[in-house]
Amino acid sequence: PPMVLEVLLIAIVTTTLASFYPAWRASRMEIVEAIRHAR
Repeated sequence: PPMVLEVLLIAIVTTTLASFYPAWRASRMEIVEAIRHAR
């Protein structure tokens, strides 16, 4: 099952990269602004 490990690694990297940008944007916002955008 090296293929299973490869797919798992690709999935983890993709998920991490996909979640990094929104988290970075949210961390640079004011708290009130972030709450307004959450609705």
